[in-house]
Amino acid sequence: MKTSKDTKSPGAWRTFKALVLNLPDPEVPSLADRLKGRTPSAKTGTPPPAPSEKPSAWSAAAAQARPASPEPAEEEETLWEAVIPSAKSSRWKRFVRWSAIGLILLFLWIGLRAAIFGVNSNTTPQEVPLTATFNHGQAAGTAQRFTVAYLSWDEANKDQRAKNMSPWYSGGNAPAELGWDGHGKQTAQNATVRNVEPLDKDHARVMVTADVTPYQKGKAQPTQTQTLEVKVQVTEDGSAVYGAPGVVGNPQPITATEAEDNTPNDSVLSQQTKPEAQTFFTSYGSETDLASITAPGAMVQGLGGALKDPKLREWTVKNGAEDHRAARAVVQWTTKSGAKSQQTYELKLVKVSGGQSAKWQVETINGTE
Repeated sequence: MKTSKDTKSPGAWRTFKALVLNLPDPEVPSLADRLKGRTPSAKTGTPPPAPSEKPSAWSAAAAQARPASPEPAEEEETLWEAVIPSAKSSRWKRFVRWSAIGLILLFLWIGLRAAIFGVNSNTTPQEVPLTATFNHGQAAGTAQRFTVAYLSWDEANKDQRAKNMSPWYSGGNAPAELGWDGHGKQTAQNATVRNVEPLDKDHARVMVTADVTPYQKGKAQPTQTQTLEVKVQVTEDGSAVYGAPGVVGNPQPITATEAEDNTPNDSVLSQQTKPEAQTFFTSYGSETDLASITAPGAMVQGLGGALKDPKLREWTVKNGAEDHRAARAVVQWTTKSGAKSQQTYELKLVKVSGGQSAKWQVETINGTE
């Protein structure tokens, strides 16, 4: 009996394409087919069944006489099946994948662009007001000294006025007739700067108030307050008044409002520390060095005998931290002229511990309420 010749098995490349790359191959079943239990067909090399012996004539005739019955279909037994992702899940995964790729490309483009062209910031820098950058002190000092010279003159010594103004005027050469016709006499003193109004980074208008005493027939008349406005330029090289000044009306004081302090008083501590406060003000009036009676590190300078005989009219300690408190004192002093003068003070107290005892000492004192 002859056997059919064995067919060759598919090569490794074809098997790789069918199993790994999931490409169709007529002779190699895919991975899905294998998971469903399907085996290679006869084309893949399964040897055909061996031929049986030739039937006899009677057997052949009997076979032909019998009606042909259909062969039962071979039932494929499915042991298990692979779960194939749904189309919706596949679309979502593709969306996430391409979104991630897009973001990566965007970040790469932004980084490359920044490396080549630099970062272009559209943020507009905040403009600093002139009042914060202008040299108020130098402008005020120049205007103050010039005002005293400008509002003082004497017809008996005309050239002196120009000499007094020139160190503060533009170019160092102030004309003697600047704002004066050359007649009369008056003196100015106690010049005080009331306002500095910057016009730009180098120029400002300065308001200065001074006490002016006029003379008539050689006799001093009542002193009056006058206000002068001058323009000052300030540079790195210095400062000077320029242009023609002008006398303006005296500014009126504002109606000030007192800062609110709603901190309640500590009546118990106020009563306990009142004797120590009286002792402090006695030394405060007569001495200058108060290191022995003030808190460690305090820099309190005494009056050195300018006032004496202090009487503590009011003493109040505020509620606060366990070792730091604010206090208020009203003290009546006796001046060297014999007059009584009542002064108000704000103090900061510190609790200082030494051994088994502790006491409150003054850290700072200010003559304002």
